[in-house]
Amino acid sequence: MTVSTLAEHRRIDLRTTDDLTDAFQRAVEELVNGGQLGLPTEFGYVRIGSLANQPEATQSRDICLAVTGAAEARDLFPAIGDIGERFLGRVWPGPIVASVSNDSSEGRFHGLDGAARWADQRRISLICPANPVLAEVRRYLPDPVIADVPSRPVDNSEEFAAHGSGEAVTLLLDDGQLPEVKRPTTVRLGGSNWTVDEVGSMTEADIERLLGHVLLFVCTGNTCRSPLAEAIFRQRLARAIGCDEAELPDRGYIVGSAGIAASYGAPASPESVDLSQEHGYRLDEHQSQPLTAALLDRADDVFVMTRGHRDAILTSRPDLTERVRLLSREGIDIADPIGGGPAIYERCREEIDREVLLIVDQLLASNGKD
Repeated sequence: MTVSTLAEHRRIDLRTTDDLTDAFQRAVEELVNGGQLGLPTEFGYVRIGSLANQPEATQSRDICLAVTGAAEARDLFPAIGDIGERFLGRVWPGPIVASVSNDSSEGRFHGLDGAARWADQRRISLICPANPVLAEVRRYLPDPVIADVPSRPVDNSEEFAAHGSGEAVTLLLDDGQLPEVKRPTTVRLGGSNWTVDEVGSMTEADIERLLGHVLLFVCTGNTCRSPLAEAIFRQRLARAIGCDEAELPDRGYIVGSAGIAASYGAPASPESVDLSQEHGYRLDEHQSQPLTAALLDRADDVFVMTRGHRDAILTSRPDLTERVRLLSREGIDIADPIGGGPAIYERCREEIDREVLLIVDQLLASNGKD
């Protein structure tokens, strides 16, 4: 591991270290011992400290906590409710600072060591950066940490170390010049509403798109059935509401597909591509992806091809019982056409198309657009 000294700072160069796990563990030890970390995020470099070991100079300032995600945010501040958790689950991880109410004494935050110092602060800010460094550090910590997010993003480790909050850092995890730094957008959560207090890299329109109705089609390898279902659904839905398929996110619909045993980046099967060209679907740029917890958390509706797919998902995620459904309304498995000839693929496409038509009708009716 490369540890160098820059002025009074200690530094671990993440670009050259041969043991990232050791680097993250060193960072955790620094926090536990009362130190202050400098970490790269999409906000630029930020200073991170333990909630229980904050210097006096920071205790009079507004507090911003770095959390692992929407579930932890609700655990800390239950008042955000289902709506707040769903909102944060859609916009995080990313350059969103969420301002939540601290009026209630309920929630795990108020039992944390050091939290009493901020008992009079009416609102608490929360971040969940997409940059993996902070997430890796948090894996070793049971509680959130305090983050000092600069108003002006600092994308260079040398500049951060020499000025501002970087001067208080005792250990810097150095990732050099950050390739893309985003100015945070501050969103105020309250009851069933959210408002943008300060616009950054993400606009209100960007957030609205993330909050759209998410539909996910799932098969095994994400190269035959689920890509066909996704492509057919996009075409049918766009025609039904009178827009181009590229405009669906702006109309409030986000459509995707994944596979329970899929890899990343595989194209759709040649037979599926041939069918797409024949029927005007768009599959030539499809790239497979595995079904992940993040995809499941974001989806409002998950349509699977077989009962086996549904069972596999619900075995580990029984909380999704209401969201995961067979594509066939009759409860019939849609067989995998892989290895079959054109007639087999066409029969599979017809089965999927029939079910997709019903889903589109039901979706638009439920949204008052029939």
